[in-house]
Amino acid sequence: LINSSQKTGRLDLSLDQGKAMIFFKEGEIIHARLLNLRNKEAMYTLVNVKTGHFVYTKGIPKELEQLPPIGGFMGILMEGLQRIDENQGS
Repeated sequence: LINSSQKTGRLDLSLDQGKAMIFFKEGEIIHARLLNLRNKEAMYTLVNVKTGHFVYTKGIPKELEQLPPIGGFMGILMEGLQRIDENQGS
C-alpha cells in the first residue's frame, strides 16, 4: 500500500526478532534495518516475518531524503520470496 500510494514515511516494526525500521520515499524503500542487517538483507529477512506490530509515521529525516532507492520494490519482494523457497527446499 505504501509503495502503490507513493508515500514518504517510516514504518516501525515490533517483531519477535526485535525492532525493524523501513524508510520509504515516494513509495520506494530507501533504507531498512533489522538488528544488524541493513537495506536489502534486512528486507529479505522481513519478507519471511509472519507476526508483529507496525506503526507508520509520515515523513523521513532530512539526512535520508537524498538516498536513492535500495532497489525496485517488487524485485526486492520477489528475491525475498525466492530465498524463502530455496531455504525450504534445502
